[in-house]
Amino acid sequence: MTKIMKMIQSKEDGSKEQFYPATHAAAITGLDERITGKLATGVTSVNRKTGAVTLASSDIGAAEKVHTHSTATSTTAGFMSAADKQKLDGLAETGGVTEAGVWALLGGYVINLEEIGEVN
Repeated sequence: MTKIMKMIQSKEDGSKEQFYPATHAAAITGLDERITGKLATGVTSVNRKTGAVTLASSDIGAAEKVHTHSTATSTTAGFMSAADKQKLDGLAETGGVTEAGVWALLGGYVINLEEIGEVN
């Protein structure tokens, strides 16, 4: 990997400032070969395929464009984890929001309603 360094020079008043040195294209190793096409540039293959590449979702481990998920239950994962389904089911059993649930969501943050004002 190329090491990038800041160039600093001292000014007459003793302060320091960064500067960017000028260079020439001939100073860049391999630039001429890259420009003339003697060196390969860019992508030459995708997932071990060359030429005009068309990938299927299975080539990269992605889901098909149209796919389904099982319904989640409290014991079997589906579109969500079983643990998340248990949490949602728990909300219905408690009538919705609980004090413990609010504390869990807030992560222990305290809301001072006197400073905020009326909440509608």
